[in-house]
Amino acid sequence: MRNNIGRGLIELIFSITIIFILYAVFARHWIVNLEEARKVTMKNELTNLRYSLQLYRMFEGRYPEDLRQLNTSRVSIIKEDSLYGRRYLELQSQDEQGYPVDPYGRRFIYNNKLGTIKVRRR
Repeated sequence: MRNNIGRGLIELIFSITIIFILYAVFARHWIVNLEEARKVTMKNELTNLRYSLQLYRMFEGRYPEDLRQLNTSRVSIIKEDSLYGRRYLELQSQDEQGYPVDPYGRRFIYNNKLGTIKVRRR
C-alpha cells in the first residue's frame, strides 16, 4: 500500500508531460497552416473586391465612394429571360461600420478616384 501512494502523482506528471510535448509539436504546424490560410484568403478577397469594383464601374460609370456601397448597391442581371438584382459583392467579413476587412481584421485601403484597393501592412 505504501509503495502505491506516489504512483498516481508520477503517472499524472508523465501524462501531462506527454500532452505538452504533443501540443508543442502540433501547435507549430497549426500556426503555420493558419497563416497560409490567411494569405490565401487575403488574395481571394482582394481579387473579389477588384472584380466587384470593375463591375460597379461598368454599370454605374464611376467607382463607388466607399467600399460599403459594393455590399449595399445592387446590379440588375438578366439570366435565363428573367431580371434579378444581386449585390456587387457579398462580403465575407466586415467591421461594425460595414467596411470589408481582411483576414486580420484590418480595413482595406481604397482610392475611389483610381479604383485601387490595397491591404494595410502591419
